[in-house]
Amino acid sequence: MTDITATIESTDSPTEIAGSPTENIANQEPIKLSQTRSFTWEFLLTCSTFTVYSVFYLIARTHELNKLDEKRFKPWLWIFSLSPVISLFSLPILHSALTRLEAKYQPSRNKKWDIAIILIMLLSNHYLAISSKVLTPIWFDCLILVVWSISFAFFAKRISALKHAVPNISWKRENIFKVTFKWLLSIILIPIYIVAIVYEVTESYQLKDVPRFNTNTFTAVSLDQRASLKFFEQDWYQADIGTFSDGSTEAEFSSINSSNYLLLFTYSDTFELLDAHMQDRKSWIEESLGQAKCTNNKYSIGDQFFIKSDLICTGRTLGDDSIKVISVIETPNKTYELLGEYSAPEYEFEKQNQKFVKMVKEFKVQ
Repeated sequence: MTDITATIESTDSPTEIAGSPTENIANQEPIKLSQTRSFTWEFLLTCSTFTVYSVFYLIARTHELNKLDEKRFKPWLWIFSLSPVISLFSLPILHSALTRLEAKYQPSRNKKWDIAIILIMLLSNHYLAISSKVLTPIWFDCLILVVWSISFAFFAKRISALKHAVPNISWKRENIFKVTFKWLLSIILIPIYIVAIVYEVTESYQLKDVPRFNTNTFTAVSLDQRASLKFFEQDWYQADIGTFSDGSTEAEFSSINSSNYLLLFTYSDTFELLDAHMQDRKSWIEESLGQAKCTNNKYSIGDQFFIKSDLICTGRTLGDDSIKVISVIETPNKTYELLGEYSAPEYEFEKQNQKFVKMVKEFKVQ
């Protein structure tokens, strides 16, 4: 515990000054501290920035606590303070430092919920870290974000009460840039979160009775009943035409629990040059998929030796690991093309991406 504490706090202490803390500070030059914010503003800023504000708040507050406490923090280290492992030590350390200062300056407030607030902060912080790695419902992520924001606002209120209890303080007013910025964050981002929650709940309700495909059995997916897919994941269903395309598809498929999709196109003839078509598709994928790595395999399938070409590209989309696929099957009279995308957070992607690839590789025409 001593070694870990040393990374957050330094052990250098200034020379003690005789007299009570109140008398010592009162005899010094006024201490400049940032003007405190209301509980509502702390909540809105924390929630609207998805906890990013919390990190900068802790950096600023530990800098201010250095002016009051004998045991000095290293503020720049607190940029890491809310990472899952470090928060197990940083938040209790800060709680202990505040308890020590509160014993000196006796702020007027109720202290019985201090431990509970720290525990709620730890649990919600860890959930938010885990939710970035696995697939979780958006509405539940937003709920935990609200829980974190409320608990953090109470924690900030505790620090504000301490600051007001210290004598000989000179308050620094917020400049116009900070005031404007916090209003913009709250006005723009909070409604976006509300819309996301409403959309998620509404979509889940609308899809609750939609028929799902059976897993591990081939299902005819084209109008002529020749092309078929084997769905290896549960909760795949047939979406309306135009859900993921411009309406030129023959069929569209998606998963209830994500925005992953497969699109089926059919053409009345074969491509003049299949390899050229696949190269065009690869160029299109590389434009939308960061750090794309692609493999293209071409082979014959079935007794009639239909030509099949599978293009599978992996990369990243909006911070998530992603796969984009193109599978083309040429028959003498018709061509079938399957286009799809699978994206998920890191751990979920590692667990499920091979199932998605297997669906594409087993796409066939009878």
